[in-house]
Amino acid sequence: MEGAGEIAELFPEAPTLEDAGGDQGVLDHMLKSREDGIKFMELMKKDDWKPHTDKNGVVLETREYEGSDLLMSKVTTEVNVSATNALKAFRDFDLMRKVDGTGAEIKDVKSIDNANRYYYYCIPSMFLVSARDAFNFAHEIELEDDSYLLMLIGVDVPDFDRNESAVEMKVTIMGAHFEELDDDKCRMTKIAHVDLGGSIPTTFINWMIGANHTQWKNLKDELES
Repeated sequence: MEGAGEIAELFPEAPTLEDAGGDQGVLDHMLKSREDGIKFMELMKKDDWKPHTDKNGVVLETREYEGSDLLMSKVTTEVNVSATNALKAFRDFDLMRKVDGTGAEIKDVKSIDNANRYYYYCIPSMFLVSARDAFNFAHEIELEDDSYLLMLIGVDVPDFDRNESAVEMKVTIMGAHFEELDDDKCRMTKIAHVDLGGSIPTTFINWMIGANHTQWKNLKDELES
């Protein structure tokens, strides 16, 4: 497995205030995304992931996360589109709502540029569990090995009309990696863990884990259609 130093070398130079359009808040979020991106790549290389679901060309694995009842998930698939086109799909909120599979509300809050944007995500109430929501900052990174990384971090967006009945989720780590395999084929890997907040029944926890497989299968189908 690659060491932490080798993984860090895959990343371009840290973003600057100029890259953030002169906005210190955006720069702070870009730097946090980069930091989480290095952790993501380290997690992706670990060999202690346990098999969960392997069907329809999509593999879901899990591992424990200290202090949480919800397992961390890693979902991987190969899709017959280029890595750049797969990455671009995540800028399409209509498509993201379609493949999400949870009935979630997904709204664009503010786009800085193609590689940096803020959005709102809200899962409706189900299984007797209150709605869950989060504001996220999405940051795209082109790595030195010509692969791409999309990192999501939780942020505060005070001036936005959120679902007042929802419980706020906290993103522990969430991102997706896009590795070119051929001119029109890539491998997509997602790693996710969130703190759902409050007391959560096992039914909902299991559903959340399985939803990662469903979302990746839906996305694969849409990209290849």
